[in-house]
Amino acid sequence: MKLSEPFLAFRTTFGRKFVQTLLEIVGFSTHMLFNCTSGKSARAFVEGEYHSAKDICAAAAGLAPEPLGWGTYHGASGTVYFILSEFRDMDFDQEPEPAQFASQLARVHQTTSQNGRFGYHVPTVVGAMERSVSWDESWARLFATQLKGIIEQDNRAMISTAHLYNTIGLVTKAFPPGVS
Repeated sequence: MKLSEPFLAFRTTFGRKFVQTLLEIVGFSTHMLFNCTSGKSARAFVEGEYHSAKDICAAAAGLAPEPLGWGTYHGASGTVYFILSEFRDMDFDQEPEPAQFASQLARVHQTTSQNGRFGYHVPTVVGAMERSVSWDESWARLFATQLKGIIEQDNRAMISTAHLYNTIGLVTKAFPPGVS
């Protein structure tokens, strides 16, 4: 899915109406969320968000907004990445039913990857940091690898995390017996 110059007007009333009309023509509801980003980790953020949301929806239908697609458009400022998904109007005054929410969340975390290992097939982004893509039979070992990667990225950005790096061994040794 690629967008071209007409979508650059999305911030205007005409642009919003244009996008809504186009979505209606192809059969989508006009209640969609259109998120855009650009920069160093923009592609990883959008692609990772799309695939993560797809997997969450497959494991626990209704838990997350359904992603419809992701892509790029090009404008004066360069490449912009976008994700289009179902819009959910959330009521922050009403908490989810605890047992149902916990059950859905558990289903997501019990879903096994296609290769039976822990990890993910596309990079994801946490804050401004792109996480490495790796696989491991051990959840604890993968967690330690991910944590080391985050700290190494911080070190490259000149953020002092040496004290955190020294504690990784302590953190990973603190996992209960049998967690792997």
